[in-house]
Amino acid sequence: MAIYDKFTQQYAGCTHFVEMVLAHKRTEIGWTWIRPEFQSTGLNKAVKFELLQYAFDVLNLNRIQIKTDELNV
Repeated sequence: MAIYDKFTQQYAGCTHFVEMVLAHKRTEIGWTWIRPEFQSTGLNKAVKFELLQYAFDVLNLNRIQIKTDELNV
């Protein structure tokens, strides 16, 4: 999914649902990439909130795992 910042009217990055298994009502959130100028702005937190809300409320999932690389600080 593309991450679009409405305030600056720019594409800021992307994020993904990964390993989705609807039969088990689970997915992972990961493979997120955000342009450096949008890092530490709160945009990633807002995106993750929207993804979680969509997964639980629309897709009716009951387990979400968030993956990150150990090199992320």
